[in-house]
Amino acid sequence: MQIDPQYESYGSLYHKIQNDSTDFHNTVTFLFDAMKQTNLTIETEIDYLKSVTNQTTETVEVIKKLLNRILRNDQDAKQELIKKRCILGRIKLDSSCHLAVLKLELKSLGNRQKIKIPTYTYNNYSSWYLKKLNVQRLFRIWSNMIIKTVNMSIDKTNN
Repeated sequence: MQIDPQYESYGSLYHKIQNDSTDFHNTVTFLFDAMKQTNLTIETEIDYLKSVTNQTTETVEVIKKLLNRILRNDQDAKQELIKKRCILGRIKLDSSCHLAVLKLELKSLGNRQKIKIPTYTYNNYSSWYLKKLNVQRLFRIWSNMIIKTVNMSIDKTNN
């Protein structure tokens, strides 16, 4: 090993090694402190991510519960709608049966039979106007009124 001419004596070489050793120690200490700081930052980030994960999991659970409740309500509403449609179907069937019976009764009466009509206005038809009509025309008006009423009820439940 060759010694640099500036370190002519062992004493100056010893001081140089000691200074280099101190610099090395300081550099290692600085790197160690920086590594501790980095580890602390990483641990803080990990704790934050764990917290966010827990909050996200809780939020997902709440959303699942809400979606299940919405699904149940939707199914209940569908069942209720089906029930109402069945009821309206029965009403419509009863009305059509009633109209058929009424039609048969009116046919049996013929055009010469007098029909008693109330003296108030019904569905924009005055009693005076209705008294002037024949039986078939009265049947058509009453049929249309009943069908219109049933269809309005069906439309309301569909909305």
